[in-house]
Amino acid sequence: DLRESSEFDKGHIMGARDMPYTQLKEKMSGLRKDQPVYLYDTTGALSLRAASRLRKAGYTQIYWLKNGFDDWSGKTKAKKYPD
Repeated sequence: DLRESSEFDKGHIMGARDMPYTQLKEKMSGLRKDQPVYLYDTTGALSLRAASRLRKAGYTQIYWLKNGFDDWSGKTKAKKYPD
């Protein structure tokens, strides 16, 4: 999930990792190059930029959610805040 952490906490795709685009360069090393990487953001625009950056860094199995999280209809999870 390339959105900022506050957006991630409000709701994200089940199993997604919080990795804001603004921190991608620093957190990229936590992604394995031998495994597929799935990207999404709010509308899909940041995902294309992130995919390009990852490709240049040697990642080959890169996929992104074409229309972003706003168009996602699958399972999601939100952070639970105490009452």
